[in-house]
Amino acid sequence: MTLSDLEIYFKKTELPKTIELSSFEFVSDVPKMVDSHISILKANSGNGVYLPYYKRLVRLRVKLEQKKP
Repeated sequence: MTLSDLEIYFKKTELPKTIELSSFEFVSDVPKMVDSHISILKANSGNGVYLPYYKRLVRLRVKLEQKKP
């Protein structure tokens, strides 16, 4: 899954205001998180230090897909 795939998915998906990604990760502004993470990843393309931002977006997508009826 590429960053472009994630960006398209999040643009087409209605995002909740908040979400609990795990027992120790609570996102209080999901749309802002998505925008900031995508911006950071685009600005630092290829830099492995920023891989956690990508992984967090993937976990968010998986969590949102699990909630779909």
